[in-house]
Amino acid sequence: MTHPHSGPRPGPGLFCAPGPRPCILLLCLTFLWLLLPSAVLRAAPTEAMLMPAPASPQKAMIPPVLLAPNAPLLPQLQYFIDHTGTMDVEEVAAPANASAFQPLRMKNLPRSTGVMWLRFTLAPLPQGVKPGAMLLDMGASVPDGPVLYEPRTNLLTDAVEWREITPSQRDVLLLPEAGNEPVTCYIRLDGLPGLWFEPMLRTPQDAANNWGSLAGTAAVLALAVVMLLCL
Repeated sequence: MTHPHSGPRPGPGLFCAPGPRPCILLLCLTFLWLLLPSAVLRAAPTEAMLMPAPASPQKAMIPPVLLAPNAPLLPQLQYFIDHTGTMDVEEVAAPANASAFQPLRMKNLPRSTGVMWLRFTLAPLPQGVKPGAMLLDMGASVPDGPVLYEPRTNLLTDAVEWREITPSQRDVLLLPEAGNEPVTCYIRLDGLPGLWFEPMLRTPQDAANNWGSLAGTAAVLALAVVMLLCL
C-alpha cells in the first residue's frame, strides 16, 4: 500500500518555474548590470578633472582648461524657460533677466513647454597657461538643433554682438577659448531635454574616441536580446 507524501513538496526551481517570472527576473538583472557602470562613473568625484577656477559668488564657472579627457557640465549650468518661445539672446542676456536663471537640477525640472535657455560662464585663463580646444557634447537627450551664443565686443561701436555656433555633428559644439575676462555664454534649446540629459566637456581627442553612444546602443541591443529569449 502506497502512502501519499504528507510533507512539504519541493518548490519549482528558480529558472524552471512556469510563466514569465524567470524571464522578468533575468531582464531585471540584465538591466541592473548595464546600469551599474554608469552609476559608478557618476558617483566618482570629478573635481580633479578640471583646473581650479576662481571662485564666483554668483555662479560657478567652467575652468578654462580640461585636465582630463572629459568632465560633466551639468553642475555649472543654469536655466531659464521662455514659455512664449519668442525671446532672442539679447533679451535673455539682458541684466533684467539675470536673476531669472536657476541652477539646473534635472530631478526638479518642471514638465512644461517652451524654449529652454542654458547659461554658463567660462573662467578667465590664468597667466602663463595656454588655451586649449574644448568641445561640448550635448548628449542624446537634448532637443535637435541646439545653438550656442558667444558674446563678442564690436571694437568700433563697443557694443556686444552674439556669434551663433551650431553643432557640426552629433550635437557637439565648439566652445570659445578662454581669455583674460570671464565669458558668459548661452545655449538655446527648442524644448526641454530628457531626464538623462548629461552634457559633457571633452577634449577633441576624447570626442573623436567617444564610445558613449555606442555603449548606449549596445545596452539597448542586449536588453532586446534578453526579451527575445524570453518569448
